[in-house]
Amino acid sequence: QMKGRSQKQRERGVIMTKMTKKVALTIAIDAIGESNAEAVEVLQNMIAQLEKRASAPKKPTKKQVENEGVKEAIVTLLTNAEEPMSATAVGEALGITSQKASALLRQIDEVVRTEEKGKAFFSIAR
Repeated sequence: QMKGRSQKQRERGVIMTKMTKKVALTIAIDAIGESNAEAVEVLQNMIAQLEKRASAPKKPTKKQVENEGVKEAIVTLLTNAEEPMSATAVGEALGITSQKASALLRQIDEVVRTEEKGKAFFSIAR
């Protein structure tokens, strides 16, 4: 609950919200009030630009695009496998590290994780 707060803040029970650019601009608009309409308009435009940038569609990175191909290969491998495979076995079969194989396996929705004696095995949900 109070994780990430200083000792004094935890003792006093102070809960603070993160100071974002939008919050700071809103505070500035409130402080200026109606005394300077031009400044208020500029600050409101800045808020609009922040919101526009935040809502812009994000294209996948080069690595994310590469990983999509690897995920397809993992699905094909597991579909053709006769029994569930470990992340290490998937990594060795595809020439990637077991850590990367494990991370990608967790991202694929149709992959099911089962454990036997503390070791994780992955298969396609059927």
